[in-house]
Amino acid sequence: MKLVAAAFLALALAAPVAAQGLPSSVSEPYRAYQAAMEAGDEAAALEPAHQAWQAAEDAGIDAETTGLLADNYAALASAAGQHEQAAAAFARSAEILADTEGGTLITAETWRLAAMAAYQAGEESTTERYASRAIDILSALPASREVSAAIFQTETILAYRQFDRSNMRAAGRHAERAITALLEVGPVANMDAANIAFFAGIANASDYDHEEAAFYFTIASYIYGATSGDAETRQIAEAWAYYSRTTIDEDDRLELVRRLDASGYRPVECDDEDAGCGAGETGLPDYPEGTVVEDASPIHRREVTYPSQLLSAGYEGIVLIRFAVEEDGDVDDIQVLYSVPHPAFGEAAERAVRHWRYNPLRVDGVATRREGVVTQFIFQITE
Repeated sequence: MKLVAAAFLALALAAPVAAQGLPSSVSEPYRAYQAAMEAGDEAAALEPAHQAWQAAEDAGIDAETTGLLADNYAALASAAGQHEQAAAAFARSAEILADTEGGTLITAETWRLAAMAAYQAGEESTTERYASRAIDILSALPASREVSAAIFQTETILAYRQFDRSNMRAAGRHAERAITALLEVGPVANMDAANIAFFAGIANASDYDHEEAAFYFTIASYIYGATSGDAETRQIAEAWAYYSRTTIDEDDRLELVRRLDASGYRPVECDDEDAGCGAGETGLPDYPEGTVVEDASPIHRREVTYPSQLLSAGYEGIVLIRFAVEEDGDVDDIQVLYSVPHPAFGEAAERAVRHWRYNPLRVDGVATRREGVVTQFIFQITE
């Protein structure tokens, strides 16, 4: 999963600079930049925007004008895919803002744009540094929807960075902070919100916190459905939400309904206040009233073997698997729905599940194939 840049990077160009009174080394490239922008030719505007900014730095003109010129170039560089250059320009603008205006929302937002450009350039440590500066400023500002939105956007960048490094727990911490901030803004349905809720769900599932996992996976599946995007990940989120909800008790399910209702992300399967979200979710067909149904139950579950190479390398992981139980109790149709950070975890889990045995599903006493059994495997290194 990658950061959906369009969700954040609304790169409005900075306010126009008055060219009068500027040295010709600045005013001439700036006028060329203006002419290209008025003609709608951003590609032609890129180089003169850079020249005007650099000339302003060399000439030592006032900080406000230099910052605006840096912003102009940063916006164009980012739009052109020159993310490393955009990060440097946004960072310079943020430094100027910090010196002239202090810890304001616009200063934090500019650091966030610098962090985003650094992330897109693949500069991990720079991303962390710029995002941390944004968070430090935002944490000190009075609470508002604008501040919460900026925290969500900045924590999202950090969550993606950790996810890319296969550090699911760190990604989950940033994701939870992002979702907490998002809930202060109000329901937002975009791919970044869905992915971040998914990251938070994985982190909590890895810690065996089924209540929190159910909350975040249910939100993720709801948003994936609302955005009509990434159908595969939506199915995984739905399966994990189903697994987590059916693992918690009735009181926790009722609390889950309350939290989802407050969040604005409550799906239709959680509409029944009395039953609680997840009550009655079995994955079984709707049999006629009076049908006697005995669900499949495990007889023997072979332990999974930790992949030796991943264990030696210090990797931990999580796997979600779905399978069917045949009429004779054998397991069939095994699907590794998700395996992070390495597919070898999923392969190890699949090998174990193939040796599992069940009492079959019985419908009015007749052994029947049971579809859609879902389970998860957590691979953790213990001392």
